[in-house]
Amino acid sequence: MALATLFVLTLASGLSYLAWHWVLEPLGLEYLHILVFILLIAAVVQITELIVRATSPLLHELLGVFLPLITTNCAVLGVALLNLDRRHDLLESLVFGSVRGCRLWPRPAAVRRPAVSASKSGEVPQAFRGAPIASSPPA
Repeated sequence: MALATLFVLTLASGLSYLAWHWVLEPLGLEYLHILVFILLIAAVVQITELIVRATSPLLHELLGVFLPLITTNCAVLGVALLNLDRRHDLLESLVFGSVRGCRLWPRPAAVRRPAVSASKSGEVPQAFRGAPIASSPPA
């Protein structure tokens, strides 16, 4: 999922740069930038989904509905708008999108973290028993 989002962020950053500088600005349609960026992001996500489906049907099945949900990810639109606001050129836009996408990569320390620290005996406190919780195994 992180790779798909990284791909979408990078490609959407480059395409939004091109759309702004080659279409919107020359035609005086700057006010349409959010709509155009959303459409570009949706198109990139669809292309990504087609690529994943063609290259790895098992991965496509595992990701299920989560792959199209990248479209609604505010980070993708945010990166496109930040590129515009910071006046990045095409290469800077691509690098900025890639770096932001890499920040979504799971870190080993963040993959499994106990929600509530267990008591010294290794038991979950009474108040949290029965609730969804990931406790550490006793040492």
